[in-house]
Amino acid sequence: MSEQSPGIQPSRAKSDFVIAVVLLLIFMGALVWSLTYPPAVAMLLPRIAIGLGVAATLWVSIGKGIRLFRANGAAESNEQRSLAEIVVATDIVGEEAQGDQVADNDAEHIFANTPRRLWLISLGFIAGFFAVMWLFGLFIAAAVFSLAYLVFVGRKSWVYAIVYTALLTGALWALMRLVTYIPSPAGILFTGG
Repeated sequence: MSEQSPGIQPSRAKSDFVIAVVLLLIFMGALVWSLTYPPAVAMLLPRIAIGLGVAATLWVSIGKGIRLFRANGAAESNEQRSLAEIVVATDIVGEEAQGDQVADNDAEHIFANTPRRLWLISLGFIAGFFAVMWLFGLFIAAAVFSLAYLVFVGRKSWVYAIVYTALLTGALWALMRLVTYIPSPAGILFTGG
């Protein structure tokens, strides 16, 4: 069997790579933005968290870039293989996979099989969260998007979503205001942060 299994599609590898690079750019932008904060404020939470985000997305971007390169090479070599060879290789891989079934919560399986529509919804939620946080601040953004996500994507009841949102926002406020004394991002329309 070759290094690359025949199941990896170049289009899927390309979309994973693009998402990883976009997230890397977002984290890099946040890191540059955190440099505008006073050092006493930005050292603990923003720079450490953002630094971990940059490191993780850089790692994933490199891995996805290698996978994309291999998938393109595998696609070219698969075109040269006969249909019979592909069927035999698929049967061998299928027999090996029966022994260890893919777990439903396996990250590799989830990322490889999530439809484009769900990726776009998730990325829309992320972009919307940052837009609302820029306009209204962290606490309102956390409340609005946890409620919206639980009701519309998670299909939870309104009562559950409201209780969860109140507890999450209260815990976030207490952590930022009472425990760490770190100022939270204030919005340009609502300066209460």
